[in-house]
Amino acid sequence: MPKASKESKAWAWAEYIPVLGILVLVGGIAYWLTRFDIKWDEQPGLTTFGQLGDTFGGMLNPYISLIALFWLIRSVRIQRTEMAETKSALEASAEAQLELTNQAMKQTRIAALTALISSSTAEISILQSNIHFLLNQEDFRKGNGARDQDGTWLDLKIAFSRVTTLDKEVKRELARQEKYENELRELLLILTIEQSPE
Repeated sequence: MPKASKESKAWAWAEYIPVLGILVLVGGIAYWLTRFDIKWDEQPGLTTFGQLGDTFGGMLNPYISLIALFWLIRSVRIQRTEMAETKSALEASAEAQLELTNQAMKQTRIAALTALISSSTAEISILQSNIHFLLNQEDFRKGNGARDQDGTWLDLKIAFSRVTTLDKEVKRELARQEKYENELRELLLILTIEQSPE
């Protein structure tokens, strides 16, 4: 921003170019009128008007060209400044958008991990309930066997095998749940650090 203000100060004098041009034009006309002896009481000839037109054209054309060149250069400088400001704003916007995207991805991952932990907890509860169902049957305690949840009779060896399998599944699900919880803790810690004021 300081560069733009320096540039505008450097070009502040240029606002007076049209006034200077008008003064030069009026001075040129006054010079021309005093230099040439025009008799206004007589009707001047076409040659005199031709000379007058050439003089005005000769003085006015460079002045108009200079003003056009000046405003062209000035508009290019203004556009350059505005483009630099626009580029800076777009870069800042892109950085902010990237940060928002990262935050959204982390929030989505947190929601996914929370859902996975809830699902894992429900699965563990179901498996443990199946184990308790088998172990708490009177026939199983007497060593006869047990009925499965669907009502199928299982002899003792198959019932023990079923309880062992269910117990392994519970341990596997507990390990998975612990992994999800650790990842969730790490992600929450990262978010806390990122959001804390420095």
